[in-house]
Amino acid sequence: MKIHAGGSGIEIKGRGNIIRNSYIVIESPSAIDSWGPDAIIENNIIEIRPRKTRDSAWRPRDLPAPDTAIRLLDADGTIIRNNEIRFHPAEFFGAPHPAAIGLTLSKNVIIEGNQFIGFQAIVTKDESSSTTERNNKLESAWR
Repeated sequence: MKIHAGGSGIEIKGRGNIIRNSYIVIESPSAIDSWGPDAIIENNIIEIRPRKTRDSAWRPRDLPAPDTAIRLLDADGTIIRNNEIRFHPAEFFGAPHPAAIGLTLSKNVIIEGNQFIGFQAIVTKDESSSTTERNNKLESAWR
């Protein structure tokens, strides 16, 4: 799939959803919102290209998960692998985005073989979430 959206690119609910081999460009903080266990998110290119608002800031949405490129809720056993996730800061954003993946109520999430560009951290999670992370590359800024 090729998706270009002003808001969230993909919002899915249910068990075992798969997002694979897609190119997703969005103009808001979240590209993928996934609710439900055992999802697979792999081999995607995700670009966050924030647009300038009147006050030059994002307005967080009132959702239980933080504003991140991929947000998971009740997503036990989800696998996120072999993706390239890029945050393109506009001229009014000087710092990298805080985190690429946000977890809420999500245990045993596997994050492996991904490349993250323009983020301070790979994941942010609540106290009930857990991850296994391996072979990921994090670059906090564009070269």
